[in-house]
Amino acid sequence: MSKFFKLIKNEFVKMFKTKSAIAPFLILALLIIGIPVAGKMMSKEEAKVESKSDWKTSIIEDNKEIEQRLQMTKEQILATPIEKDPMLKNPDIEDYQKNAYHLEHDISTNTGAIGHMFGSLKFVSSVIFLMIIVYASTSVAREYAFGTIKFLLIRPVSRFQILMSKLVMVLLAALIFYIFSAVLGYIVGGFFEGFVAETYRTVDIVDGKIVEGSLIVELGRMIGFEVIELLPYVALAFFISILMKSVGASIGVTMFLNFVVSGLTFGLLRGYEWSKYILFMHGDLGSIYAGATVVKGMTLGFSIIILVLYAVVFYALSFVTFLKRDI
Repeated sequence: MSKFFKLIKNEFVKMFKTKSAIAPFLILALLIIGIPVAGKMMSKEEAKVESKSDWKTSIIEDNKEIEQRLQMTKEQILATPIEKDPMLKNPDIEDYQKNAYHLEHDISTNTGAIGHMFGSLKFVSSVIFLMIIVYASTSVAREYAFGTIKFLLIRPVSRFQILMSKLVMVLLAALIFYIFSAVLGYIVGGFFEGFVAETYRTVDIVDGKIVEGSLIVELGRMIGFEVIELLPYVALAFFISILMKSVGASIGVTMFLNFVVSGLTFGLLRGYEWSKYILFMHGDLGSIYAGATVVKGMTLGFSIIILVLYAVVFYALSFVTFLKRDI
């Protein structure tokens, strides 16, 4: 077991002891700190007005703007059904009805630093996803490209342990990025919105209906969904990294599959019921949980099972290929 931990330590050094290792953290910090700061600087007058008004005044003004934008009355907007189909959804309708629910049930929108942390994690989650996919898609390919794969294989450890250590390190990297983003988001939120929240209750839309929830529960659910969504794509990236000895080719193929092919698949096949068995149709568990399914018959449990099954298959292919492949 000590040899396995040494492998993980070696992978950690490769990943975080290089000059470029600070780049992901700088990108995340820039997004988490820079965007709210820039927003305040670009709308100082608006910020002054908001700072003097309470949450009720703010959302009443937001709803008035939505009424003008939609050219509809309050009664008409509240009577409009919330669409379940993500392609037909109207964000203005959803925001208006959620705001009205906040006012009717006296649920403050001031969730303080925790709420800001939640928003920051949602905002940078796609960036973290991209970073982890790049790490996974190059983890084995760079060993071939730099010729270090031979030095790994002459060690008194199995190929299984070598590949498993890389997998563990990629998942640890994802955890590190999430913790960094959460802590920084909380600190930034404390400065902008206060460390003490007026409420930890949330108002959201699930299956076309407005429901109340807990901010802490939603935070845990979001992180859990992100981890589950990441598993099959990391496995796919590992498999491609093993097949492709070129770092550039490995990144290129992985990005092409994850963004181009997945986008085309989603757009062209979403109308067919059998497409629910395709990996790329299950990339947003949060939306599926909220009832915004893209294919008839999809449920949260079904999507999780599909993602886990794809992850198991890709990991199995990765290990079998790596164990049998000639160097």
